[in-house]
Amino acid sequence: MPHFALIVLFLFLRFQMTFAQTGYKEADTVKYTKSEIITNINGFKTVVFYKNNAIRKITREFIGTSFSSTTIYYIVNDQLLHNVYASKRSPNVYFEEHMYFADKNDQVV
Repeated sequence: MPHFALIVLFLFLRFQMTFAQTGYKEADTVKYTKSEIITNINGFKTVVFYKNNAIRKITREFIGTSFSSTTIYYIVNDQLLHNVYASKRSPNVYFEEHMYFADKNDQVV
């Protein structure tokens, strides 16, 4: 029975820790062949996703007590294509920004 109480306590604390996340739901359907955690210190976590041997996505998350954010970088053909930044600054304030990058050879009209 004491083990059950520890499990319940763990699940309760885990729920409390994930509450600060941004809530951003990524619609990425690409299947990656490998992922690697690059940093995971002081509330910052950086993960690199590979498809075959090429970097295809980088995620950077910060989870704090009053502020949290997620930044996702999408890479195609070794070029930054799209960036998503989402943050939750208070229970009722949510911010999301998308940036798109053109190839240096593309003409912007």
